[in-house]
Amino acid sequence: MKSLIANIKSDRSLLIGIIYVIFICSLGGSVNYYNEELADLGWISTLLPYVIWTILYLPLVYFVVKERWNIKDFGFKLNIESIILSIIIILFFAFFKTETIKNNLSFTKIISEAFARTGEEVFFRGFVYLLIIKLFSGKKHISVWAIILSSIIFAVIHTQPGREFAGLSLFIAVVGLLAIPRWLTNSILPCVVIHLLMNSSLITAIIGIMIFLIIIFIGLIRGENVIELTSISKKVNECGK
Repeated sequence: MKSLIANIKSDRSLLIGIIYVIFICSLGGSVNYYNEELADLGWISTLLPYVIWTILYLPLVYFVVKERWNIKDFGFKLNIESIILSIIIILFFAFFKTETIKNNLSFTKIISEAFARTGEEVFFRGFVYLLIIKLFSGKKHISVWAIILSSIIFAVIHTQPGREFAGLSLFIAVVGLLAIPRWLTNSILPCVVIHLLMNSSLITAIIGIMIFLIIIFIGLIRGENVIELTSISKKVNECGK
């Protein structure tokens, strides 16, 4: 606890991050819980989800521009591991979940789903995961804490009525598995692919990948090492020495 407090005192951006996470959880949790009541508000109920999806991307913008955090630390890294795992995931869904892959969606639905689910990964598996790493820097098993806590926070925001404790526990476990690829590959690319394929379609997943690559391109413009296509060969060489 002392190291946590010390980290916050030494870096004010961490406190800003905590406040923003609480804000998003409060807003998103309220909207999810009162979803049926909000449906009667007409255009407000239509616009509100897009507002929430948009502000999921704001920490990436703010902390990169204002606080000088690296884009790659948010999980925007393109490496061999993330590419191979994403391909395996796509093939798995294509083989076992053909009804999901072939799901017919309108163009508007495809774009909105890709924007929303990718935004969730940017926020929870990107920003929240990184924030926890920074908050607990110096602690043992820091990645385990990042996986568990980011998964719990993601689950807490889903407050739809009827979700009992047992269902919430299962949801947290499933979300935890979704966060593991982030740790394995140091990239949110596989997480984006899994999330979109589970909730939507292959076309939507492709749009999500395009959003990921656009941010990767921005990282390249900033001079960040966001592409590491020789990481596996480096590890093999290191093992051979």
